[in-house]
Amino acid sequence: MFLTLGQSAAIPASAIIGIFDFEKTTRSRKARNFLKRAEDEGRVVSVTGGGPPRAYVVTEEDGATRVYLTRLAAATLAKRKELIDR
Repeated sequence: MFLTLGQSAAIPASAIIGIFDFEKTTRSRKARNFLKRAEDEGRVVSVTGGGPPRAYVVTEEDGATRVYLTRLAAATLAKRKELIDR
């Protein structure tokens, strides 16, 4: 099953490590450093359509960690993931 992130992007639900609220988690220096490093290494995929991200999803795909930025709320994504897992 796939989790839709918006902008016609979908990821395998089994690849998801975590779903995070962008505003809340980026208050932490560790989270900001993680996102900056992922961006510097080319592991960030933006599916925001040019708008500000509301959440990010960390995945493990083919042995590589990727970070997807999305305009959907973390709570919405978590609910969708929960439905998939049932």
